[in-house]
Amino acid sequence: MEEHLKEKDFNEQVLPFFNMLQTHFNYTKEENSALFSMMYKHNYLYVFLEYIPRNTFTERPNIMDRFFNIKTNPRDSKGEWVVQKIYEIGSEYHSFLQSIDENELLNDSHIAFIHREIQK
Repeated sequence: MEEHLKEKDFNEQVLPFFNMLQTHFNYTKEENSALFSMMYKHNYLYVFLEYIPRNTFTERPNIMDRFFNIKTNPRDSKGEWVVQKIYEIGSEYHSFLQSIDENELLNDSHIAFIHREIQK
């Protein structure tokens, strides 16, 4: 049931939201995380999402609330994708991140690796 909710929310809420922005984006989706990258002005936005299962407490905003600066109240999740973090990075660093070969990551998650690289 939870897997179904996760996929449904991703396909009916997350993807349509990014399509609505009318800008080219790339995304990577793993078990309970997703990463979207897109051009923003002269830089790139990296949007890290996390899936919060039903009845799990969260204070993180969903995508619409985060992008439109709507205050989100702490709540029990209904089974939703929420924004973990958003970074704005330059095009040179974006090119470096895009060049990373997933085969070199060994047992590491691609999304976790990118997140750590940006935080450096």
